[in-house]
Amino acid sequence: MPTLSIRISFTCVCLLTCCTAAFAQLQVSKEPMHHPAIVNEYLRVLDVHIPPGDTTKFHVHSTPSLFIQLTTTNTSAQVKSESWIADRSETGKTWYKSFTPDILFHRVCNRDTSEFHVLDVELLKPYNSQTGITNSPLPYPVFLSNEKAFVYKLNNAQMQGMNISGRGPIVVILVSGDPVSAENLFAGSSADIKAGEFLYIAPGTDYHFTCKDKGELNMVIFELK
Repeated sequence: MPTLSIRISFTCVCLLTCCTAAFAQLQVSKEPMHHPAIVNEYLRVLDVHIPPGDTTKFHVHSTPSLFIQLTTTNTSAQVKSESWIADRSETGKTWYKSFTPDILFHRVCNRDTSEFHVLDVELLKPYNSQTGITNSPLPYPVFLSNEKAFVYKLNNAQMQGMNISGRGPIVVILVSGDPVSAENLFAGSSADIKAGEFLYIAPGTDYHFTCKDKGELNMVIFELK
């Protein structure tokens, strides 16, 4: 009968082999349709555009991530060595996946006649890891909260005149609605965010937001803890 030390050694070798095999595959950040739009020590924003009728390469998700779908599209996904599964993205659908310990090795096909657009925000490092302090949420509706991030979903009235000041890394996504004006109070500059676009707010940067009061607006905010 194997000794305890031999069994432990064998288990460690198996785990190391599995991890090595996973990372030898194409990581999602290197997949051609997953475009790294923002990369820093805290996060990596992958702006994913899959043309109609096209399919990504097989790729690995192994980093905790926030996702938001920006189109309503008929798609299919195939986990390696399994069958294709049909799906349909919904504009504004938002979720978190840790991929720990279960990595995902798959590819995605756009079965529709229009582009499939989704953001994959990989969470690389906690903002408050040095101090161990976790921010209280912003004074807006919290859609999701875990050890990694807050996610907020806002409409016109909730977003109008919004101020973000002295926070950690933030990604603001306008899912739908008229353009939103984002004023960088530190730099004295402003820019419009259009539907399907996003804005990265660096730690400690002050922003003021305004929007038109007509039509329905859907804004999602990812904030790292």
